[in-house]
Amino acid sequence: MNLIMLLKTIVLFTLSGFNVQQEKNSDSSIYDTKWVLKKIYVENELKEVNTTSIFIRFNKENNSAGGKGGCNSYGSSVTIEGDEIKFKSIFSTKMYCEQIQETENLYLGLLGQATNYALRDNELQIFVNEKTFLVFEKEGE
Repeated sequence: MNLIMLLKTIVLFTLSGFNVQQEKNSDSSIYDTKWVLKKIYVENELKEVNTTSIFIRFNKENNSAGGKGGCNSYGSSVTIEGDEIKFKSIFSTKMYCEQIQETENLYLGLLGQATNYALRDNELQIFVNEKTFLVFEKEGE
């Protein structure tokens, strides 16, 4: 009897978690929004990003993403399926900006490694193998 209750509980939690995840990643809300980078997590270290010049926008019709890396404009093709996200063929202009170049290089490198994403409130989180690496906020939020 206890085993049956345990199984029912596990199924209930699994299904409710699935519904929450689907709601969080309703892909229509990732599009038509300017997402400004706020945090980068690298090797368990948090780097706060104190500029609005690093951002990304997603275009559903073209399966693309692009924005500004701080100094350079960049673009990419993107595939979004469920909570999986994959950036391919990332390209950018090639100016050098001493104040922000290290952050821009790190940011674009991590985008190329992205595996999953989550939308929570006004926040977009991009993961590499389930570890948060990039945290964005909707512009104006």
